[in-house]
Amino acid sequence: MGAARKHGRFFCSRRCAWRSTARQWGEPLAVCPARNSDVAGTRRAPSWQLLRGNNLSHRSRIIFCSSARTPFSIFRADSQMVRKIAKCALCAVMSLLTACGGNTPTVPSSATGASPAPTVGTQPAPMTGVVQGFVRLESYFGLVRSPEGPLSGAQVLVTEGAGAGQSVTTGANGEYRLELPPGPFRLRWSAQGAEPRDSDPGAVIAGATTTVDTVVLRRSFEGNPEWSVSGIVRDSRGNPVAGVGVETWDGVAWFVGYTSTDATGRFGIASKRPHPDWLHISAYKEGYPGRNITLFCGPSCALTVDSRLEAHVREWFDGPSTMQVGDVATVSLVGEYADGTRSVERPNAVSSNPAVVQVVPLAPPYDKTYVKAITPGTATLRQYLGSQVGTLTVHVFP
Repeated sequence: MGAARKHGRFFCSRRCAWRSTARQWGEPLAVCPARNSDVAGTRRAPSWQLLRGNNLSHRSRIIFCSSARTPFSIFRADSQMVRKIAKCALCAVMSLLTACGGNTPTVPSSATGASPAPTVGTQPAPMTGVVQGFVRLESYFGLVRSPEGPLSGAQVLVTEGAGAGQSVTTGANGEYRLELPPGPFRLRWSAQGAEPRDSDPGAVIAGATTTVDTVVLRRSFEGNPEWSVSGIVRDSRGNPVAGVGVETWDGVAWFVGYTSTDATGRFGIASKRPHPDWLHISAYKEGYPGRNITLFCGPSCALTVDSRLEAHVREWFDGPSTMQVGDVATVSLVGEYADGTRSVERPNAVSSNPAVVQVVPLAPPYDKTYVKAITPGTATLRQYLGSQVGTLTVHVFP
């Protein structure tokens, strides 16, 4: 007990019960001397201390006797002293194993230089894929011009596949996004005031994004009465002509319907869209002169049109081949048909050298095309976008 008072840290009983007044880890453990016995011929109270070398971990402990030269050295003494010293050493070992209980220190991995084994986490495999796209509303040109633009609030419904029944609405810019299980799918787009439309079949890939082509919905006019135009297109010999484009419009810029003839030369247009009372019906095909007919329709009508297209044998420009500076002349597009008849039309002419021969801008009544000689030289006139039309070469003299 004197040793405990002297050092202010430890005390022990005769039975070598180890106790520590240390409150925190890092304080030395108590080591009890057996008694104030005569060690190596000297009567003194041997003290046991903790040797903490600079090269040891802060949790490593070596117990040694201060009156000895080396740790755990046993000086020659009587057998009783030897037994008690051995018992005390055993008590020190047991204190490390049992006396500290759950507070028994362990050496951290950083002290030994070893790194803890990393915990490797595996991400779960994706279970869905993304389908996205944009919806727009078609432009409309009638009494009021409405340009094409994004369609917000449209419903996008999954009609086929594992995600059938899911739906979303488009945002302000017409964009939509769906997360669907992998596999085939089909969509249906719909909106108030527009005709619904179904997508082509597609496939969802887990973990991937599928972008659907932008869809443009046609305007719906369900409250309007229906009107229709149907008929057949034949050539000069009475044979049906397939692939003829047929348009219904106001004759200026308001197009309300379009279709093409089938293998039998027949066509049909039916709609509830607003339309002019006087419908212009145009039929055209490469290699044939266009044909136009105007009929009254009113709010509702069912018109039947039989149109005849005469195949061109040849076409050419008709106009002067020589001009003087300052002259103005007309040019025409002449067509010769299989039955020997001819037609004369106003061409959409362009000049290869406008500095020599200039095409005068159209003016009312828009029935003729004029050219003007500007400077001496040579220029060639041709039909704009006319691949099968001949040309006219004009020489200009002073």
